[in-house]
Amino acid sequence: MRPVPDPNEWFHARLVLDGSKVGVSVKDAQEPSLTIEKLGGRREGRVGLFVGNNSGGDFANLRLEPETKRFGP
Repeated sequence: MRPVPDPNEWFHARLVLDGSKVGVSVKDAQEPSLTIEKLGGRREGRVGLFVGNNSGGDFANLRLEPETKRFGP
């Protein structure tokens, strides 16, 4: 993943849900640092966030808004 966020510090992340894919951009990068396939077949509705074992799972300033710019084919 580039740029690499410091897991022990706060960092900005942007998630884009696009069809069957999820893109993650960190530190205001224009392109996703990571792109993965969604785990389920849901195309609309709820969004779930989870964290790893022994993580406090702290989030701040979380916003959900429609995205007009899609990434990749």
